[in-house]
Amino acid sequence: MIQVRVTDTQLILPLRVTPRGGKDALLPFEAGDTVLNLKVSAPPEDGKANAAVEKLLASLLNIPKSRVKVIVGEKARNKQVAVTADSGECEPLLARLADRLAVGAPSTCFVVLSKR
Repeated sequence: MIQVRVTDTQLILPLRVTPRGGKDALLPFEAGDTVLNLKVSAPPEDGKANAAVEKLLASLLNIPKSRVKVIVGEKARNKQVAVTADSGECEPLLARLADRLAVGAPSTCFVVLSKR
């Protein structure tokens, strides 16, 4: 299960990123996953891979790129990304992400750790 932190205005998503991984993509959810696995074609230099991660997640969630920001792990494969959300928007965003993972309901892959 992927542990997601939820506040009034943000989703905090844990990621594992493979830079120079070919086509930008969200990899399928597998039993035992504790992070979202992404691959991006950009190299891990000068913030290019982080920018590609932000762009990919924004595209998957159908939100502006300005609402997605790498907040932890700027120079690491393991990252945390903050997605800015309006009040009441966090659950629909999780549902959209679960749909992209082709797992059905968000509860099959996400555990919400906190609400504030």
